[in-house]
Amino acid sequence: MLAHGFDEAPEFQVYNEGNARAFCNFRLRPLTTIESLIERSWAEFVLFKLLCDSHRVPELLERFRGGRVIWAYRALSTAASAQPWRSSAARTCACCAPMLPAGTRMRGRCRDNPWSIDFIRSFDFGRLSAESAAALFWYVRNSLYFEMALDRREDTMLASYDQLLAKPERVAGALCAFLSLDYREALIAHIKPRRPAWKAPLAIDDRIRGRCAELQRRLDEVSLAHTSRLIGNRSIPRT
Repeated sequence: MLAHGFDEAPEFQVYNEGNARAFCNFRLRPLTTIESLIERSWAEFVLFKLLCDSHRVPELLERFRGGRVIWAYRALSTAASAQPWRSSAARTCACCAPMLPAGTRMRGRCRDNPWSIDFIRSFDFGRLSAESAAALFWYVRNSLYFEMALDRREDTMLASYDQLLAKPERVAGALCAFLSLDYREALIAHIKPRRPAWKAPLAIDDRIRGRCAELQRRLDEVSLAHTSRLIGNRSIPRT
């Protein structure tokens, strides 16, 4: 949803995760290829939507100096209840758990963190519900934000998908301020402000639920702080 809004802006060239020029099987192509795409681009901003390479953020910021990162996340209740994603996450966890640090979507900083690996391996995936596996996947991937100390970087912004739905103008305004981009309503024309629909509590393992709840609290706290710092009580300038 964020990428769609930027894709409508003339300053942006967007490479979504399915674009074969920038990605292969949802993995970022070699950085020399990415560098070439950036150099040949006509746009002021070249945006790459990473799914499986979020653990490479520090490496990418080091390689592409002056770049910016928007780390977008969904609330656990939204992510873990999405049927296609839930099934995919469950299969990924079940396949990767016995052979960590191998695996594709689970690889990254958690392979160097015995605490994360031991927590994943402590579950019997033959008995774990799809919701619990999806929640565990959500926990491991979003924990990277703090494990990589991205909350301490000025070139990285944390953005909540659910807050974008609830207050699109405010969150989009903060994103524009972060990028030094003029705000315009066209960026959120495709978003109808709404609160997340109520969902019945998911059947999640208690240990996973506890860790996810704490991580959700930390993510929400930081994302709200980022928005407040960038916007505060100011009106959003329009062009």
